[in-house]
Amino acid sequence: SALSASNVEYASATLNWSGNAADFEVAYKAVSDANWSVEVPVSDMSYQLSGLQPSTQYMFRVRSICDVEDVSDWAVASFTTAELPCFAPSALATTNVAFTSANMTWTAGGEETHWELRVWNTTFDSTYAAAATSATAAGLIPDVTYNAAVRAMCGTNGEVPSENWSDTIT
Repeated sequence: SALSASNVEYASATLNWSGNAADFEVAYKAVSDANWSVEVPVSDMSYQLSGLQPSTQYMFRVRSICDVEDVSDWAVASFTTAELPCFAPSALATTNVAFTSANMTWTAGGEETHWELRVWNTTFDSTYAAAATSATAAGLIPDVTYNAAVRAMCGTNGEVPSENWSDTIT
């Protein structure tokens, strides 16, 4: 039977196959793992995997169960999960607004360790690099309203920005 994986994401994939039987068994493992998962009985020609690790090569195998004594050989295929995406941070908040500065904190969207905080209004637009989930915007003018948003900087050296910014706060 022809095997394939579709909808392969960073933590999930759909396994697909063809065959003449009504029942099948499916098992999978990371290529680096010694043992296969427990065989799962399936009465369809697809099976959804979840809880996978990102950027990992997996093998899966399928066999037909025609009856107790008539079981096919395993057909084996592989796929590689996508890398972990760069998630936008959340819960941006000011923690201390002073005369010419504002401290801000946020919650990381994933495992990133670098961020870019943007503070702006109609006459001011500045970004601040951060290596923690907080930063201080300085050089602000008293009694002026500012907007702020933060985005994750992913990749080996924090060079890849998240697709989205956090919600904007004022």
